[in-house]
Amino acid sequence: MAPLAKFRLQEMIEGKKLRIEAKGKDRYGSPLVNVYLPNGRQVGKQLIPGRVRQGVAEG
Repeated sequence: MAPLAKFRLQEMIEGKKLRIEAKGKDRYGSPLVNVYLPNGRQVGKQLIPGRVRQGVAEG
């Protein structure tokens, strides 16, 4: 599943101007961000057609 997601992500964003919004940090200090496509759609929501539960993708 991971190779397919990686391919879809690359296909979706390669060569495009993206907008990145910082949303803070997680409990380990890693940055939390939302990434948007030029059409305004959020990349994460486009990659995950299934449900999202507590930050963990379920397909």
